[in-house]
Amino acid sequence: MKTFLSPVRKSYRLSTRAKRFRFIGIAAIAGGVLYFVLPVVARWLFGLLLLPLLFLEQWFIDSPSAIPMYLKDRAALVADFETLQAEVASRQTIPEETARIIDENNTLRALLGDKNEERLLAGVSIRPPFLPYDTLLIDKGSRDGVVTGAPVFAGKISPSASYKLSTNAAVLWGS
Repeated sequence: MKTFLSPVRKSYRLSTRAKRFRFIGIAAIAGGVLYFVLPVVARWLFGLLLLPLLFLEQWFIDSPSAIPMYLKDRAALVADFETLQAEVASRQTIPEETARIIDENNTLRALLGDKNEERLLAGVSIRPPFLPYDTLLIDKGSRDGVVTGAPVFAGKISPSASYKLSTNAAVLWGS
């Protein structure tokens, strides 16, 4: 009778099946954590380690100080020198080309009977549809040298030479 009334002692040791399920559960949780966290940590760590190297590389490429210039390849320096020489040569030909074009322009104007009148550059302040059709308002007036009857060139719009002048503006009517 003693065995019947005595408390039954149970073994608290895990069975093989329970051990296997616990191992699989812990492995799945660890795998999930590594799958989601490890790339973020690795990206952050590699970024932290590579950032000084990237700054050093950019400094070496772009810096005009003595150390990178001394360490640069001689061929790169020669190529830079030739590029700069070509740029200087092209900038010297621009004034010569400009003078030639101006001279040619003056010759053509003389052939067309140009009286060498003073020209004036004016901006268009208001244009259609804010003004009536074929009308332009320019920002130069009689104070700036605009005179009634002077020819006008306005790109694709060719207004006639009739004006309504004020001191600060002029109205041009289209032809």
